[in-house]
Amino acid sequence: MLQIGDRSAVEFYNHYFGPQSRPLPEFPLAVHAGDDGFYVRTPIRSDRDTGHVDYSGEVPQGAEVQLCEAIREHLLAETTRSVAELGVHALGGAGVRLDRAPPWLRPAAVLVFSCAARKQILGTRTASEVEAVTRALPGVPVFGFYAGGEIAPLVPGGRARLHNATMVTLVIGTCSERQPVPTPRTAPAPAPVSAPDPALLQRRLARAESYRARAEDAKELTTAMLRTIGAEIEATRRQIVAQNDQLRQLYSELEAEKHKSDALLQNILPVEVAEELKRTGQVKPVHYNSVTVLFTDFKGFTRVASRLRPEALLRELDFYFSEFDRITERHGLEKLKTIGDAYMCAGGIPQVNSSHALDAVAAAWDIIQFMEEVRADKLAGGEQPWELRIGVHTGPLMAGVIGHKKFAYDIWGDTVNIASRLESTGEAGRINLSRATWEAVRDRFECEYRGKLTAKNRGEVDMYFVLGPR
Repeated sequence: MLQIGDRSAVEFYNHYFGPQSRPLPEFPLAVHAGDDGFYVRTPIRSDRDTGHVDYSGEVPQGAEVQLCEAIREHLLAETTRSVAELGVHALGGAGVRLDRAPPWLRPAAVLVFSCAARKQILGTRTASEVEAVTRALPGVPVFGFYAGGEIAPLVPGGRARLHNATMVTLVIGTCSERQPVPTPRTAPAPAPVSAPDPALLQRRLARAESYRARAEDAKELTTAMLRTIGAEIEATRRQIVAQNDQLRQLYSELEAEKHKSDALLQNILPVEVAEELKRTGQVKPVHYNSVTVLFTDFKGFTRVASRLRPEALLRELDFYFSEFDRITERHGLEKLKTIGDAYMCAGGIPQVNSSHALDAVAAAWDIIQFMEEVRADKLAGGEQPWELRIGVHTGPLMAGVIGHKKFAYDIWGDTVNIASRLESTGEAGRINLSRATWEAVRDRFECEYRGKLTAKNRGEVDMYFVLGPR
């Protein structure tokens, strides 16, 4: 293998174990195989010049790999657990036939084979595995070998697997139905031990020293690997913390922008209508049985406007309409729009209530009082005051938002037209009511009858001037 991730295969190990390290079998690669779990590939040799590492078997290109550690204690514990059941399975003849009761097995010998990499990992602890087998099947000869090779497919039609870092135990014997297994014969007394061969002892000592050195190297490499992994974890943690801080900042900025857009939308549309628009992307028109519409208009506005510069004219309009906004909001009315010098608002929409007529007339009265105060100030300063007419009518109408651009909440129907006519046929400084509105407020406001108004599609409409609160 030439490359792991964005590093050469040798540099991959150097990253975790240090620049002078080399791949060891004690630190194999776990190759993830999707739903089939993972399998292990141990390094056999490496070339520092090319960065190439040879493994005990194929590592597919593009496979997800993970550096792991072969821990001797874990390997031996797993072996001990497995072979502890070996005698039971051998005596029961496990798995000879799946469609019938298992026959008895007469063990004759045990064949054990394992990969050479496993022997390098276990070192002097290799004999412990063989001892576990002999304890499970006392008196049965055990023989085997270490090599590189494959084991048969685990399932029919599957592929063979390299048995690296695996010990395979095969119990050889004969089966016969219901025939008890004879008790193992007592081993003969050991022959007298001859004097050990000094050359053999020297080789064993050298091998033990080699295993000890490898164990020391593995211990140091494990420490280096843990230190590197710890540093990577800490760097990743800091990166995550920084990213979380950045995300919190972005969320905070996004929330602030959302509040701004919501405030802007709610400044254009009623709150309930804005929420419906955000939720569904549209606003369905709603019919209201009873709404009070208030219209204002400045008398002789064209003449007044001709005497003022545009900037001064806009300041004057903004001065009046801003106060109208505060008054209508105080009385719970919904401002709808201004058209030139005309101002329109309504009560009873979008939230239905029973006090909309009183609210609208009370707001109209406050507007007239405000205009009187401004009139007195202007006359005192030698300026020409502006004069205002107000018309109010109560009746059914439709309300909603039409179109997909520049949303505006609006109302339609004869009620709107009549309120506009009441304003235009009124008098400056006075509030002109229809009979429908007068009937709703006559207990709270003193009014005087002033005649009839001919309204399109409605015939004649009785009109009343408001004289003041009772």
